[in-house]
Amino acid sequence: MTAPQGHADHTSDPTRIRALAHPTRLALLDYLSGVEHATATQCAEAIGESVASCSFHLRTLAKHGYIKRAESGDAKSRPWEVAARDRTQSFAAEDPASLPAITALGTAVLAQETGRLEAFLRAMPTLPTEAMNRTLLAHTALWLTEEEHEELMDAVLALFQPFKERNTDGSLRPEGAQRNTVFMASTPDLAHYARPAVDADEAQEEGR
Repeated sequence: MTAPQGHADHTSDPTRIRALAHPTRLALLDYLSGVEHATATQCAEAIGESVASCSFHLRTLAKHGYIKRAESGDAKSRPWEVAARDRTQSFAAEDPASLPAITALGTAVLAQETGRLEAFLRAMPTLPTEAMNRTLLAHTALWLTEEEHEELMDAVLALFQPFKERNTDGSLRPEGAQRNTVFMASTPDLAHYARPAVDADEAQEEGR
């Protein structure tokens, strides 16, 4: 079930995907992805949940292969670590059940990231200029073929790779490095797939 940390974990398994669609599990996996390993107590302190709640959700993440007991660390405290640091979940046409699972996960991730960004924006007036220099909110529209979109996403994700090892190895972090969370979304316009619904008044006009 688990994958070596140096390997990628790609899944379209609806059961595994749905296991992630929970705010506490997303927060735990996000935290564990940024440290070498951590105990349930350390996780609870980091995400603001009870130890009992974290223990339950950590076991659920382990059951579905996202985390495992750390090979290093204090055996008595039994810390956890991610099973693979590169993870992707995707829809598979051959398994239609993966679509509602992906939808549920996407909704949970969006809620998590929306909350994080809203909290940051509320705090902006109190933050130093340095924080502003580390912030980027961008939006653009691009006309791309399916192949071009895949190439673009692969190229963007590849830019992150040289920095990922810093999550668990503090010696690789240069002076002044701080943790930044990058949230990225790329979706096609719905108008390409269906005519926008007309409102009631427009429907009446068309019917006359």
